[in-house]
Amino acid sequence: MRLIKPDRQHGSYRTSNRPSPSSPAQPGPMPEDAHEYAHHISVTNFINAYYQIRDALTYQPHRVLVIGVGVGIEIAVLRSKFGITVETFDIDPDFQPDHVGSVHDLSRFSDQLFDVVIASHVLEHLPFSFFRDALSELSRVAKHAVIYLPYGGKHLEMCLSVSQRRREWKLRLHVPPVFRRISGEEPELQNNAHYWECGYPGYSVDTIRQYLEEVFYIDGCYHNDDWKYSLNFLLTSRRVEGWVPGHNIQTGLSYHFHYRTEG
Repeated sequence: MRLIKPDRQHGSYRTSNRPSPSSPAQPGPMPEDAHEYAHHISVTNFINAYYQIRDALTYQPHRVLVIGVGVGIEIAVLRSKFGITVETFDIDPDFQPDHVGSVHDLSRFSDQLFDVVIASHVLEHLPFSFFRDALSELSRVAKHAVIYLPYGGKHLEMCLSVSQRRREWKLRLHVPPVFRRISGEEPELQNNAHYWECGYPGYSVDTIRQYLEEVFYIDGCYHNDDWKYSLNFLLTSRRVEGWVPGHNIQTGLSYHFHYRTEG
């Protein structure tokens, strides 16, 4: 996905102009050169790609849809290392995705076509009024979803590691931005790239979970240990029959980097 650092998150679903009450914001490409963006690589790219790959493999997928092309590390690894069929979707044709469009309208895809859909730091680039529609579409086209969202505020941490992190103790403190009000309908955050973020008044983690639980079972939710700005969700569509939330998979940081194919 298009991830670099918190002050320059990828914005595949933002508009170039601020909306007005008479002209609601609509999803559109971010005003950055796609070629330059796709070729900017940072440590954050690799950290986030690792977590996306790890979480997607939890569901042992054969067919994956990635929303937002960006740098594409996770796309390359899923295809070449694990032999998974990966299709890409982006609102900006300059990123050369397999499909062009906005995540709130995935009508070109049939129900449950994909085993997993990945949307990492994408949804905050849409006005919040599109959030419910986007979640509905994601839960329709895929059995499972890996959705990462920005966690606004200040993240403080003290860490003590012993013997190459074999033992590690951490003290964490999250200071939410309680005094900053946002509309969710204008790109007010991260240099006008984000319409909203978890943790802001009106967009608490509990509120976001309620939206997710309308169409998904939440199998796991964790605060990224290596990138505190990311709040990560592992989800299963409520269309999947017989699924026991949180029981069918492991959660947390105890995964083995393993993929099993049939036959």
